[in-house]
Amino acid sequence: MIIAFDVDDTLANLVPAWLQAYNQAFDDELVLDNMVDWDVTKFVKPACGKRIFDFLEADLYNNVQPLPDARWAVETAREIARVIFVTSCYPVHMGRKFKWLNDHGFKVSISDYVECTDKSLIRADVLIDDRPANLEAFKGGHKFLIDKPWNRDSEFRRMYGFLDPRWTKVFHYEFGELINA
Repeated sequence: MIIAFDVDDTLANLVPAWLQAYNQAFDDELVLDNMVDWDVTKFVKPACGKRIFDFLEADLYNNVQPLPDARWAVETAREIARVIFVTSCYPVHMGRKFKWLNDHGFKVSISDYVECTDKSLIRADVLIDDRPANLEAFKGGHKFLIDKPWNRDSEFRRMYGFLDPRWTKVFHYEFGELINA
């Protein structure tokens, strides 16, 4: 079995660092809970607009921390499956998230790290992601959405963090049955 973890806002708490850079530059107070749509340009000041994406520089990852219990979830998943990391990135980020994962204790080998925007290309049994469009495209049988303000209108199976009892139940019982089948 292969479990694929998205990186940004699934394991890496990217948005708070991104918003901190934006808020400082534009004297704003935008917070994660206000971002109720995938299109962040709807929430920034008009003077910023699409320039919000300029803040997604490689060095931004110097300020990004792992989400609570993300390392634990990865290590627990490794007990029953191969774990891969799949992430969409701008050219400036190529390789940077791999370094971030290893710097934060995720112990990733290059053979288990994939940079691609089209997650329908990923051959895995499970995808855990924060973006519904990635789950829609994914061909594997198990799709889990990490709860974020921008995905609350999605119908995918939702997890409210890795200590959510649903994650524990699915992880131990549903995945265990797949392995033992």
